[in-house]
Amino acid sequence: MNVTLTASALLGLALVNCTSWQRDDAVLSAPVPRREAVEVWSHGHSLAAHGLEVRGDSLRAVPRWKAPDCDSCAHWFALRAVDSVRVRRVSAMRTLLLLGIVGAFVYMGSQLPSGT
Repeated sequence: MNVTLTASALLGLALVNCTSWQRDDAVLSAPVPRREAVEVWSHGHSLAAHGLEVRGDSLRAVPRWKAPDCDSCAHWFALRAVDSVRVRRVSAMRTLLLLGIVGAFVYMGSQLPSGT
């Protein structure tokens, strides 16, 4: 595999995976895109979900592995029972660190003597 292809693959991986979960209390007061990944925390347990909707004093969330429109799959939480909601955000520090590591490997790979 050549260095350019390897670097491109690692760069793509870096840009996709440099995220972290962050608490966002505003999620409960604003519309959320149907497919946006969230973690709903209630009574010390989390649910990886999407399809988040606030309806009156309840929160509707569908597990990530189900379609967001699946009403029979939805989990319902009383808003007062929701400890927090976390959303996935790009982590600038992790992205820069990973890009630095990828850049170092690409540089080292380009310094290797080429085989015949």
